[in-house]
Amino acid sequence: MSGLDQALLIATCGYHVGHQRSIRIAEEQGYFKEEGFTSYVYDYRGLIPGPFERAGLALAMKEHGVDVACGANVESAILQRAGGADLFIVGGWRYTTRPKFVSAKGITRFDDLRGKRIGLREFGGLSDRFIRVNLLRAGLDPDKDVLWVMDPVFAYTSTPDHAEMLRAGKVDVIWTNGSYARQLVAEGFHLLLDGGAPERRRRPGRVIVATQRTIEQRAQELSAFLKANVRAFWFAGDQSAFDAVYELETRMRRDYTHNEDERTLRIFNQPRSLTETLMPLDGAVDADQLDLVIEEMRDLGELTVPLAARDVLRGDIMASAFAELSARPALQTAMSKVREVAAAP
Repeated sequence: MSGLDQALLIATCGYHVGHQRSIRIAEEQGYFKEEGFTSYVYDYRGLIPGPFERAGLALAMKEHGVDVACGANVESAILQRAGGADLFIVGGWRYTTRPKFVSAKGITRFDDLRGKRIGLREFGGLSDRFIRVNLLRAGLDPDKDVLWVMDPVFAYTSTPDHAEMLRAGKVDVIWTNGSYARQLVAEGFHLLLDGGAPERRRRPGRVIVATQRTIEQRAQELSAFLKANVRAFWFAGDQSAFDAVYELETRMRRDYTHNEDERTLRIFNQPRSLTETLMPLDGAVDADQLDLVIEEMRDLGELTVPLAARDVLRGDIMASAFAELSARPALQTAMSKVREVAAAP
């Protein structure tokens, strides 16, 4: 971690350009400056590959001197704490995705998936553990009883390519959303699993983690970062800001990646409302939902030591930061909608 006389070092865990969005917004809209967060270094290149996060997140943070890591998979943070790592969840980054898993015609139950092919970008994302848990609960071994077809085409559901993989019979199950899910079901494909159930809507998928020393000795700086970052979440979900967000993504994909796949993607193609966002608008991680993630990890055999949300989560700084923003007169217009969405089931 950084020395106490050095600027706070913020890093995003993954290389995906979309994970830079809130930080770039906070810089360009002046939120960092307004919240007094001016002494920092930001490393956007990707701290550690997703599949290695669970074993190496704390070590990567230590070796690179990272004080705050954004976009860590929640399971990685849990496992690191279970192993005694000196880091804690301090805020939310993304809820888990709300995928609709659609299967080939004739596959209507999880029992039918034995020996079948499931399309996926990579392990360690926000969608694969959802179907893995359901495979396990159906009596199937996710590592032995199904075949995982890894392909970048399954990274996002904004283009038709992923749906064509199912139509062409190259895979038997895909995750999708929105109009593609509706089209496929209308064509006779089966909605096997719906991740958009109300009880899952606040399930943490990616989180912000910080070292214990950062929490205890640099709380003011951490609070300033969290306030600016959550305000950037609001901006990204403001339909009137779509043009600015679109232009920002264009520049990020041009200037802030050397990954060929990331340079050709486009996530924000049309305005999105706050109600559609996966970003936690209160910046928080729900302790009850975190306990459910821990329970799923036990079901999967990933976690074998006693652990609860209280052992992993230090949400007090984010809660105080949000309360401060909530009371700020200049933010009341934004807060009225944020409160409504954040409190929705």
